Amino acid sequence: MLLDTPKADSSNELGEDTWELFELIEKSFGVTLDYATLLGSSIRDIAELIARQATKPPSEKCLTAAVFYLLRREFVSGLAVPKASIRPNASLTSLLPWRKRRDRWLLLEKHLQLELPALRMPAWLFLSTLLLSVGAGFLFWETAWKNLLWVGIVTISAWIALLRLFVPLGRAFPNGCETVGDLVRLTLARNYAELSVRFGGASPGLITELLMQLIAAEIGTDPDEITPETRVPQGLNIY
Repeated sequence: MLLDTPKADSSNELGEDTWELFELIEKSFGVTLDYATLLGSSIRDIAELIARQATKPPSEKCLTAAVFYLLRREFVSGLAVPKASIRPNASLTSLLPWRKRRDRWLLLEKHLQLELPALRMPAWLFLSTLLLSVGAGFLFWETAWKNLLWVGIVTISAWIALLRLFVPLGRAFPNGCETVGDLVRLTLARNYAELSVRFGGASPGLITELLMQLIAAEIGTDPDEITPETRVPQGLNIY
């Protein structure tokens, strides 16, 4: 339990990644967290804390089903996707082809009036921009000025410019978001505070599942590597 979790020194462990993760959890679930106390807590512990702060009674309907019907309605009415194609196990790749994915993703978010996770840059493209930037720095070293400071400046500047240039190509789905069912759970996780007002709250068990999905997408890790007993931030390899 949270009260039994050894407190950590926040000045040593509460890094930027952990800070941003806790802020996202607060925003998504509409709660207030004591960051220093939570350091070293498991995801299950955090879920139980969120459940204790709940102001809405438990939902009388299945929350994931309610969000599924919301998404299905917008896929059909907003994106003209055949209703029969929208099933929990349907691949998002087939429903949102790469060429029009970014525009349709933003349109879906606008019609839902909910926050969807950002599409991300594929790992191969991200690494390509890094390698090109290093190449630019090496070229500067060979042809212009053998000064490590300026080579570093050129490399970092080139990387920033390339990342901005290739942002439109960042159309990969968030980690752990491959099917309609995945999108349903991730949408519920990111908008839990608002959706619980509409439909009611969730059990600690469901909140734990939503937290795992949210964290995997946020830090870009494989959802299978996160369990209810994973501790934050140590078990996530973030600081």
